[in-house]
Amino acid sequence: MAGEDQQYFSLLALVYQLDAYYFPKDELKNGRKRSHPSEMAGDSIDNPIEILEETASKAGANNANTSSVPTSILARSIYDEFYSPKSTFKPTVTKNERPNRYSRFNTGSPQPSPTMPKAIKAEPTDEKDSFVEDSLDAMVKEIRDLLLDNRKSPVSVVQQSTTLQKQHIPSQYRDSIYPYPKFDDLYEKTAIPPKGLIKLDNQQKQLAQDILSGLNGFEPKTIRTANVGLQDIRKLLPDTWLNDEVINFYMELISERGQRNDKYPTVHCFNTFFCSTLLDAGYAKIRRWTKRVDIFAKDMVLMPVNSSLHWTLAVFDFRKKQLAIYDSLGGKNMRLAKALLNYLEEEHMDKKKSAYDTSEWKLHMPMDIPHQKNGDDCGVFACTFAERVSRDQDFDFTQNDMIDLRLNMVFEIIQKRLLIS
Repeated sequence: MAGEDQQYFSLLALVYQLDAYYFPKDELKNGRKRSHPSEMAGDSIDNPIEILEETASKAGANNANTSSVPTSILARSIYDEFYSPKSTFKPTVTKNERPNRYSRFNTGSPQPSPTMPKAIKAEPTDEKDSFVEDSLDAMVKEIRDLLLDNRKSPVSVVQQSTTLQKQHIPSQYRDSIYPYPKFDDLYEKTAIPPKGLIKLDNQQKQLAQDILSGLNGFEPKTIRTANVGLQDIRKLLPDTWLNDEVINFYMELISERGQRNDKYPTVHCFNTFFCSTLLDAGYAKIRRWTKRVDIFAKDMVLMPVNSSLHWTLAVFDFRKKQLAIYDSLGGKNMRLAKALLNYLEEEHMDKKKSAYDTSEWKLHMPMDIPHQKNGDDCGVFACTFAERVSRDQDFDFTQNDMIDLRLNMVFEIIQKRLLIS
């Protein structure tokens, strides 16, 4: 690099540092002109000429070639052009606005790019001062354009965001960007079905408790062939066994949800007498129970089972070719499993007039499921197993949730609709 070029490079670095400090980037882009240093509130430069001369001297000393232009001329040219009181550049802000110039987001002074282009020299003349001014003007313009293009600028298109994200935007941009959409509107469109135990709010819980305590009258509820009266719903009091009416009514709610909502599997629910009749009397006694329904067209079939005063749940999953039996005491009812697989073969032969091979079906009797710790809650466990399985949800409850689950069932029966519907 020639000696003159090295001087231009070093001096321009200082010019641009001063320019960036007194001349914020947003004003550059809007075409505003710099203010004189002496007009900046609370700012002062002891002697700009000395600073520029010192920088120019260091640039010349570091270069093997001796510059033909004295450093004092370079310094004086830059100062006269940009920072002298006689400069044609005039401030465009008032004193009240100037303190705000220091609150910009990026307070660091920018550094010159290492790939900065060489100065474009004007045609040589006899007047050295004119030569310096023309060269520096061209260099300042090119470097300023280059660095402004590479600078990080505010995002012009603001994506839709939450209020939480808005807090992380620098304060100087926060009020100038596009308005934010309402978060509630976006949430409703993208809501994911809730997971985990849903608890009633205070008003709903009070209604359910008043029904159980008899403070509020309870009108009998009917859905299809299932009926629940006052004495039935009181079976949902703590430490009380559930009866057939409550469980059958709850199974009808599950079946009705699967038919109403396409995002859940299609479900058919047998009542609590299906399995006991099958075990005691065989297929002939239950043959007509599916006269108006094709169980093989469903995704799954739920069957509540009462065996030795204990409630369990059996499930045909035709999607997986799987028979599952969920027992909150961890038991394995192989007699029931064999009878149910035989039922599928006989049902298919009776309704479809063809054989049905169950040899590929899997038997699933999981042990890693919620277990009851008393002798009263097996019916609630069986109903909750059915509700979770019917929407392909993991078992996310324990014995400690039984009181809340009983209140949920009371409210669901009153409303004739499941909480997650």
